[in-house]
Amino acid sequence: MTWFPLPETSAANRAAFSDAKSAAAWVALQPQANAAVMLESLAAQLAAFNVFALPPCERFKTLEVLRKVVFAVSGECQRRFDNKPLPLSSAEQIFLDTTRRLWQACAVGYSHCLLACLDGEESVAPDAAKIAHRAMTSLRMEQLCCYLAGHEVDEKSWRNLHAVYAAGEALDVLSVHVSDPMPRETAESSVSGQYGMALLLHLANPYALTRSQFVAASRWLARWREQAIIQLYPEIKAGACCIALDLHGGGAVHDHALPAREVRWLVLDQVLRKMRKRLEALNAGESPENLKLGNALSGTDCIALLETLMRQLRSPSLHQRRQHASLETIEVVPGVDNLYRWLGGKSLNEPARFDSLAGRIKADQLAVFGHVVETRSAEPICVENWLGALYDDGLLDLHREDIDNGARLMLRGMIGVRLAPQDKLSLAWIHRLSARAGAAKMSATLIPGDVYPLVAE
Repeated sequence: MTWFPLPETSAANRAAFSDAKSAAAWVALQPQANAAVMLESLAAQLAAFNVFALPPCERFKTLEVLRKVVFAVSGECQRRFDNKPLPLSSAEQIFLDTTRRLWQACAVGYSHCLLACLDGEESVAPDAAKIAHRAMTSLRMEQLCCYLAGHEVDEKSWRNLHAVYAAGEALDVLSVHVSDPMPRETAESSVSGQYGMALLLHLANPYALTRSQFVAASRWLARWREQAIIQLYPEIKAGACCIALDLHGGGAVHDHALPAREVRWLVLDQVLRKMRKRLEALNAGESPENLKLGNALSGTDCIALLETLMRQLRSPSLHQRRQHASLETIEVVPGVDNLYRWLGGKSLNEPARFDSLAGRIKADQLAVFGHVVETRSAEPICVENWLGALYDDGLLDLHREDIDNGARLMLRGMIGVRLAPQDKLSLAWIHRLSARAGAAKMSATLIPGDVYPLVAE
């Protein structure tokens, strides 16, 4: 029983290599210092290799030869889209899409080998645990790219993750620990642990975490992921944190509005216990370093992040869009410069290059004060129409289908909103932001009070 789609293979080979030896020779001739060229080349060659028919043991050896360079190239190229404003620029989007294709190609290659294991192929049977682990890790690396770029993981990716887990379950290799230093998370992990990590990162609501929070949360969850238990039946213990999964579903967790076809249950009691113990120790005065929580966040910030993660894991529906009867058109004024000019101030545009005396003076002003006050505005004020709903607690859910030509937004950034044409402008800060297929979603919290323009010089 396999649920992951695989391309048809043929005897014609359009890739630049056909086995492990020729793959190593091909890599040695490539411009490995040029990550952008290597990214496109690797993605294309792996896609071509995936439709070439060869023994599964040789396919597995070839993928293992290429794996180190795949991680190196992906790690270098993800800087081009990591923590960038949304929507991504065209160049940033190309890097994200190509990096995702690279990891998808790796997952397909290992899935070919995984299918051979399920079919009882003796040449790869001893490596079944490693093959399932490699396939799951490849899918997790694609997921990570999405989170770093603020893009939502699509249904296809979740279906593939569920399918590889189901294959590992059928092969009885879920709990086998495999040595793998490549992701630079832990020295070894299991298929179940990698699958649990994918679910934990989703439940942590990464689109609401700052870059430093996401890095810290990823490091913590990587250490505790083996404590996430997936079982056939729900936990009946009182107070247990038990979340329904559907291995045939297109989402991370089961959508209770639809019937589940292949139910599993994710139990997070042990993960939450780890968090609770560290939270108690931090409140008692222990330092994050002594608790192996790293030194990137202060003790206060670690407490806040742990409380946030525990709340999200216990109530995964908190970061889902709430249901509402209708959406209203809401005017959004993005960015401080637009807000300032909307309120009657002058332009805060920053000059690019200065060759004249006046230009050098403006450069000095920019260095000292962080902006230059222009005497006139060269561009019209940017006002965008979003669909949204305001709730009683001041939370604003906003959605826009076409953002490619819109202003770029950042998590924790400030926007202006006007709920109706006759209303005054209100300020709000963005506490959740994500993109998917040219559309964007954000949640913002209104800041009470009247707004006035002010510049100090």
